[in-house]
Amino acid sequence: MIALWKLVNPTSVTTRNLQQWALAAASQFPDLEFKASEAWIKIFKRKHRIRQRKITKFVSERETATMEETHAAAEKFRLHTRALIPNYDKDFVLNTDQTGCQYQSTYNRTLAEQGSKVVLVKRKDMNKVTHSYTAQYVMTLSGKLLPTVFICLQEANGNFGPRVQKSVDEYAKIYTNVAITSQSLAS
Repeated sequence: MIALWKLVNPTSVTTRNLQQWALAAASQFPDLEFKASEAWIKIFKRKHRIRQRKITKFVSERETATMEETHAAAEKFRLHTRALIPNYDKDFVLNTDQTGCQYQSTYNRTLAEQGSKVVLVKRKDMNKVTHSYTAQYVMTLSGKLLPTVFICLQEANGNFGPRVQKSVDEYAKIYTNVAITSQSLAS
């Protein structure tokens, strides 16, 4: 019962919630004297195998949306934009998307002797294994790919290493439309 409800609505549920729900259900029957006591809740939880558990993962509302909700939101957006787009020049209707990129493809599995506890794989440049970047391209409705690409280099401490910083500084001198910001991933 609770497991099914948690699949549909993954929110935190407390013993007090169960008592309130039981009292609300019992209020439909005016002749029933029901108190949702500690003893009743203990028996109810034991009967339905309900235990308090540590939360192992927090998820966003978007992650728990059903396919129907996602399709409905997409259709609503599509209809809304379809009505707006004819009011604008095709060169000024933009579509953009991000793509995450890894400097070096990594696989977290390899063949090794059965029973091995430690399996090492050598990499020439560990930085390329631990770092990634995001590129964001923009295209117009008329089919033109805009010449500027937004690139986000993600650094754990919010600062580039000396070699990367040198390259960034050189590009900033060449390209006048470069915006450089620094923000820690921890923030």
